[in-house]
Amino acid sequence: MRRRKNKGFTLIEVIIVSVIMFSTILVLGLNSEYISKLRYETFVDMVYNKVLYAKELAKETDGEIIKTSKHYVHISDFEIKIPKDVEVYVKGSQGAYLKFSKKISRATAGNIKIIYKGNIDDMVKITVTPVIGKVTLYR
Repeated sequence: MRRRKNKGFTLIEVIIVSVIMFSTILVLGLNSEYISKLRYETFVDMVYNKVLYAKELAKETDGEIIKTSKHYVHISDFEIKIPKDVEVYVKGSQGAYLKFSKKISRATAGNIKIIYKGNIDDMVKITVTPVIGKVTLYR
């Protein structure tokens, strides 16, 4: 009895591999928007927590400043990378920064606006109340 040499793939094998590849591409494509939104939410939480940290740290130091550059948010000694599709604006009563200190007026008034994909409806606002330095997150 002679065996035939298998030189190719059966139609069933080609269909199964094609379905697996198509499903993988489809799932990865749909999840990229979810992952992007998740990065944005994580970024907002990280900025808010670091602002609270800067407020507490200012009680022990000469002062803590919050400002932005093109690609980073600078809070105390931390640099938080701004994700793609996210815009961050810092506006204080004395300029484009916020400051916490241990002096009588503990904080400059102002806010941090974080906007996702240029959509104002997805804007998050972190406000700092003057004198008492209360930090509030508005989603």
